[in-house]
Amino acid sequence: MLVSISLFACGQNTTSKPTPPKADTALVLQQQMLKDYFLCTCIDDGFKEDSLFFKDATRTVYTELLEYEYDDLQKIRKVAQQLIDADKNKKGETSADTKADRAVFYTCIEYYKSSELDNLIKSMHIKK
Repeated sequence: MLVSISLFACGQNTTSKPTPPKADTALVLQQQMLKDYFLCTCIDDGFKEDSLFFKDATRTVYTELLEYEYDDLQKIRKVAQQLIDADKNKKGETSADTKADRAVFYTCIEYYKSSELDNLIKSMHIKK
């Protein structure tokens, strides 16, 4: 009887259930960096007259680290530029006095947090 109990116990599957596969961490990292690239681009576009791009190399660093096609980076830049243009037009920027009414950081950060940007980024694919 002891032998049959030990055979029964040994025959049981003692391993735990397999865990569901985790999201590809490299893809998640690339997607987050692309979002960050958008934010850098958006803020830089919002302050063209201040030449932030020449004072901070962050956007260049992201460009070098990202594994997306050039066309995808251009799509992200175009979205950022359209957002900034819409913000300028909404605020009626025509003189130096109205520049203070702009909300570049707010505009960029709100879009950065949007599901619209998330969906755009998820539609893009890393170079193979």
